[in-house]
Amino acid sequence: MQDLWEKIKKSVVEGVTIAAEKTEEYTKLGKAKIEILNTKRKISAKFTELGSILYDAIKDGSTDEVIKSDKVEELVDVIKGFESELESKEQKFEEMKKKPQQEDKTDTVDTDADNE
Repeated sequence: MQDLWEKIKKSVVEGVTIAAEKTEEYTKLGKAKIEILNTKRKISAKFTELGSILYDAIKDGSTDEVIKSDKVEELVDVIKGFESELESKEQKFEEMKKKPQQEDKTDTVDTDADNE
């Protein structure tokens, strides 16, 4: 009977440990996804600002001057920076998604070996 309780206790502890690890993994994935969405929002805001400047320039007939202006060049550079940042964050997110799947496959192999 004591042996049965030890097995139950061990199973419960292992289950709770796995649940805690999975929760931590999904929390990290969620945070990474939020960072990606925030970067996309920043890009969108800069595109809106750029579009507004260009619209006003088209309306006033001064597109050549505005396109070469420091403000437009600055906005384009900022957008490029955010796009680079976004690409990096998306790549890290994909790597994070793959990592738990690879560990799960390893765990399955280990578990199968234990049962033999």
